[in-house]
Amino acid sequence: GTLLAILIGPVWAETPSKPWTHNPATPIGPLNWGHVTPEYGTCGATSDGHFVEVGMKQSPVEIKTADTTKTTLPVVSFQYRDTPFVVENTGHVIEVPYAAGSTIRFGQPVPSAPGSWPQATEEFNLDQFHFHAPSEHTIDGKRFDMELHLVHKNQLGQNAVVGVLLTAGSPGNSLIDKIMKLAAPEEGHNSQPGALINANQLLPANLNY
Repeated sequence: GTLLAILIGPVWAETPSKPWTHNPATPIGPLNWGHVTPEYGTCGATSDGHFVEVGMKQSPVEIKTADTTKTTLPVVSFQYRDTPFVVENTGHVIEVPYAAGSTIRFGQPVPSAPGSWPQATEEFNLDQFHFHAPSEHTIDGKRFDMELHLVHKNQLGQNAVVGVLLTAGSPGNSLIDKIMKLAAPEEGHNSQPGALINANQLLPANLNY
């Protein structure tokens, strides 16, 4: 897997009931989200009575490495604990809700006090993770086999989403295999009583952006 990015923003409202997809080839895909319903107004706008596409740099986006700017991003520390093995099919994605107590932190630990963190370090709690197949985002035109989104929230209600781009291979990731086998084929949820899983198993060995 490849660690894609940390995206931070406000909590989104509850998903409107109008159908939508992440497939850009459909009339309800991301290129047309502004048309789907007034509730998606931030995905499109009108100017002089004509519809104008806006938000084209929102998720999903095409990342062109030739246009990127090298920058120093904050170190991310993953503090994930075990969580009960529950898998939900939301009708859009396969999602795993996460028990309270698992976090990510931005910043460096205080060198003189191992295990302690400066006040400026920001902490987000892991709320859930889910998968998109194929990937939402592309890099230089390449769409990956799947994309993992680890969704976190802080005390202000802001989201921090860690994206991991995934490529199918052999052997695969055993936890992903277990999740997909437990997932309901239609909207609903399944659980494996007494079983625990840990999202650390989904992170790549190299945590560079």
